Amino acid sequence: MLTEVKIDGLDISSHLLSWKIDESFGDQVKEATLKCSFNIYIDLPTLDNGNTVSIKRGIAAATEQFKLDGYVDTVIKQGATVTIKCKGKLVDLIRASVQYTYDIGIDPSAGVGSEIAKNLIEQWGGMTADVVSTGSTILIKKFICNGTDVLSRIKVLADIYDYQLYFDPSDQKVYFKPKGYVFNPNTIYVGGASNNALNVPKWEYDNTQCVNRIIVKSYFFRSYYFLSNRINYYYLCFHSIIC
Repeated sequence: MLTEVKIDGLDISSHLLSWKIDESFGDQVKEATLKCSFNIYIDLPTLDNGNTVSIKRGIAAATEQFKLDGYVDTVIKQGATVTIKCKGKLVDLIRASVQYTYDIGIDPSAGVGSEIAKNLIEQWGGMTADVVSTGSTILIKKFICNGTDVLSRIKVLADIYDYQLYFDPSDQKVYFKPKGYVFNPNTIYVGGASNNALNVPKWEYDNTQCVNRIIVKSYFFRSYYFLSNRINYYYLCFHSIIC
């Protein structure tokens, strides 16, 4: 697999010892870790936090897939090696803050969640958005952004509509669209004459977020009766059970 890694526009692939990208589904900021030889400072003496980073890879050419476009977050010098931790450009939405209230009767978004998300990304985050309409079934009467970072408010919208949020470095757009499967026209073959899989697929099953939950709501009942000059009370109390 061919790789091209650039920092501030300079190809540092000759100094690269290893690299990895931590990717997760949904709205997380991509993170990458580069391990380089200390000689990187010969070609890039200005290496520091905030430098731009791009990582590409491919089989026939190193630029076939754009894996990450972002910034240097941390530089760790240790002996003869330098570890560079990077974050994708979605981090720009964390650095940007928003102080605004989207009111259905006043704001042009008219309560449509996707329009609010688009405005947050472009107007307040300074990035280009590509959104899929959330429709008019669920409208938001008032969406308050009280000096919070832009990404956290878009995450709230994504949770409401069960949408996903991600940045695509190939076209420099932030996507806000429903969760689901994307059709791939290419069939993957394992073994045989048409084999195009490097390894046998490895499946992982994670049920940590699957639970059975039963809730019995409690109530308190009191009865009383008169006997001579006394009032006698009977209490019957049920406690809630959650399991």
